[in-house]
Amino acid sequence: MSLQGLIIGLFIGIEVFLIISVKLLRKDFQWLITSKDERPYFDPKGLKSFISKSFDPTLGWVRKKNSTGIEKGEKRKIYFKIDEIGSRVNSNTGKHIPTIACFGDSYAFCRQVDNDETWEYFLSESLKTGVINFGVGNYGLDQALIRYKNTDLPSSINTVVMAVVPETICRIQSYWKHYLEFGNTFAFKPKFIFKNGHLILQENMMRNEKDFSNYQEKLSHIQSNDRFYKEKFRKFQFRFPYTFSFFRNLNRNTKLFYALFKRSIKRI
Repeated sequence: MSLQGLIIGLFIGIEVFLIISVKLLRKDFQWLITSKDERPYFDPKGLKSFISKSFDPTLGWVRKKNSTGIEKGEKRKIYFKIDEIGSRVNSNTGKHIPTIACFGDSYAFCRQVDNDETWEYFLSESLKTGVINFGVGNYGLDQALIRYKNTDLPSSINTVVMAVVPETICRIQSYWKHYLEFGNTFAFKPKFIFKNGHLILQENMMRNEKDFSNYQEKLSHIQSNDRFYKEKFRKFQFRFPYTFSFFRNLNRNTKLFYALFKRSIKRI
């Protein structure tokens, strides 16, 4: 066999290996994406559940008023309740007149702890005042600001706290979370752009359930307004030939495939 034939055979062998490996490994690992993830399929059952439990045309998603939920904690299930104004109920709710309202992401909502373990609860205990928790998981500062603007707060509120974490730097530049957090396909959101000294709101493109069914018609606009489409999603996406995709991010993919194969072997 000639050297050229050997090289071609080796390339084909690596290509087939990578195609099969990616297909198998991505079944339970959302961070391995392919061309299929460019226009993901929306499961009708999952979409209906999202629409009924979380969807909001302005914010993208929000905890529904007068609802309950369960979070999977490190050692046990965490139960929570959302009251009639959309805030998380804690053990001090109703004990004091509310003077503080908190907005933000899961750090504000306190997803992994019980009602009497949130920092809003301890703040309420320390200051002997009511603290209302309007946090929502995965929010950026943009969504928190819009929610604050659209929330009819009690007249007794005199202080508003905006809780942020470093991740909000990415979240406020994201228009469809799928491009930032691969697989988070229902999470379309609004965002702001800074132009001529002003913040300009780019509204959430999904206004109703029908928009989700026709979301592909809006992709061109979303992709052109979301930096993570090119800088992250397309960068790490496996496309034919897979060999080029693998070597394009050699260090990341080598470590990732090693870890995934090691996990698979342990499971077996």
